[in-house]
Amino acid sequence: MESFDSIEKINPKYQYSVGYYETDLNLITKCLDLDEGFAKSYEVYQDILKAIRTGDTDTMNQILLNYHPLNTAMDQTMTSLRKYRKQVLNALKLKYSNGFLEGIIGRIKKIKSSAYGYRSWNNFTERINIQMFWLRASSSAK
Repeated sequence: MESFDSIEKINPKYQYSVGYYETDLNLITKCLDLDEGFAKSYEVYQDILKAIRTGDTDTMNQILLNYHPLNTAMDQTMTSLRKYRKQVLNALKLKYSNGFLEGIIGRIKKIKSSAYGYRSWNNFTERINIQMFWLRASSSAK
């Protein structure tokens, strides 16, 4: 989802979901007017997005501490975020990620599932090395 600050507010465009020309702001406003709980959830969601994008741990902490259940689907998410508040704030504070490692693990799992087993461990590790390093070097040379 886009942040509220980046949506189109002036120029209408054809909206396929409703079948007529409208700005994104007007469509969102119409949707938010339908249900008060949804509007409050959307506001909290936008605040969380902004805190994550800016890395503002103080704002995120205040959002997590001041959230009151709205009887919406957002309640379960906020319960989980509160439960792991320390880890969430730590993730915002630090710029480390295990995304690269997760990508490597995913590729190894694909090799393993498509290989149907190797007779020797050495052949399996060689296949991983070929896929991960040799093919990457040849594709970056192009």
